[in-house]
Amino acid sequence: VYVYGTFYLFGTPSNMTKDMEVLMDLLKDRHIYGSPAEALLTAFSDLGFHRESIAVDEMRMSPTVLSEIKKNYAGQLPFGYDLIRKIRLVKTPQEIQRIRQTAKLNEAGEMMMIHMIKEGVGEGELAKAFRELATKNDSTTGMVAVGGGPRSALPLIEEYLYRFQKGDLVRFDLCLQHNGYWSDTGRTAVLGQPDAQQRRCFDMIHKGWEKALSMVKPGAVACDIFNETVATVISAGLSDYKRQHVGHAIGLEIYDDLLLGPN
Repeated sequence: VYVYGTFYLFGTPSNMTKDMEVLMDLLKDRHIYGSPAEALLTAFSDLGFHRESIAVDEMRMSPTVLSEIKKNYAGQLPFGYDLIRKIRLVKTPQEIQRIRQTAKLNEAGEMMMIHMIKEGVGEGELAKAFRELATKNDSTTGMVAVGGGPRSALPLIEEYLYRFQKGDLVRFDLCLQHNGYWSDTGRTAVLGQPDAQQRRCFDMIHKGWEKALSMVKPGAVACDIFNETVATVISAGLSDYKRQHVGHAIGLEIYDDLLLGPN
């Protein structure tokens, strides 16, 4: 471990927690480097890297730090963010378990919000309840989009202006992070009984969803899933159906590289 920055610690506290023990170990008899670039360059040297090509995750360091490293390292430092994301596409069993836990929590929040939908209740009340649920479960939220009535078709709704009325569609797009991993879920509900048009549109979209789900398996091609899904919805009767994608990979990022899109 290569430590950088200025930190002062005096004495040895009693009844230390695990994170305190880690900090004490990091600072004990260890050289403290003046900057992250200096620490990383020293690590390169200690590993025997002097002119070798090393991919760097340019999205996880500031341009200033990256510039300093490039200036002082003789080898090539190509951007590695895209490569790392491709490597991350195949999840470990532990990652899959974390993603499932996050999705389960997200869906619990979603169902809570659905039960809150009543005439006169505002979009913001649902969003606030979802964020409070996340905080109580040691989680953080990304986008919390809640749109009702004529606003249900709007993307990325985080300015909450509408109070629900009977017959409204209410649409969610909810992003939640737990234990470092993201979930992203969307759902549409109706306040009261759906009318014939709402039911018809739901049935057509649901056929597309079932088609996409049936095609998701090892070896499947993303654009094939997209094309078949869109074609299924259109053939079911929704002739003007258009989408830029019908799903995406998820993990340490909400959009973890892969899109189920036309390309």
